[in-house]
Amino acid sequence: MNLIHCTVLLVNLQCVAMEYFCGPNTNMVVQMISKWFTRLCDQLEINNCCYNHDVCYDNCAVTQNACDSYFCDCLRQIPTNFFCRNIVQASHCTFAQIFGKPYKCSNYMGRPQRTSFPYPSYRDPPIRPKL
Repeated sequence: MNLIHCTVLLVNLQCVAMEYFCGPNTNMVVQMISKWFTRLCDQLEINNCCYNHDVCYDNCAVTQNACDSYFCDCLRQIPTNFFCRNIVQASHCTFAQIFGKPYKCSNYMGRPQRTSFPYPSYRDPPIRPKL
C-alpha cells in the first residue's frame, strides 16, 4: 500500500511541476498545497492568473507592487463562491505580496518577457508623506 501512495505522490509532484504555475517552481510542496486548495475553485483561471503573475515577475521593468496588483485583480475578476474568493484567492494574493520579493526579476521561470498584459495597465501609487 505504501508503494501505491509513493507512486501517486510522485506522479502528482511531476504534474504540479509541469503544468501548475501557482507558487515558486523551486518549491513543489507549496505548489502542491496551492493545487490542493484550488481544486474546489476555478483552478484553470487561478492558474492562468498565476502564470501571468510569473511572467510579470520575470519582467524587470515592472515593480513587484504592480505585478501583485495585476495578480490580485486577476483573481478578483474570477466569478466564484464565498470560499474561493475569500479564502483561496485572497490567500494566494496575500502570499504573493508577502513572500514574492525573492522571485521578482529573478527570471526563475525562464519565460520570455512581455511588453503588455491581458489586464489594464497599473501604476504604482505615488508615495505621499503622512500629514
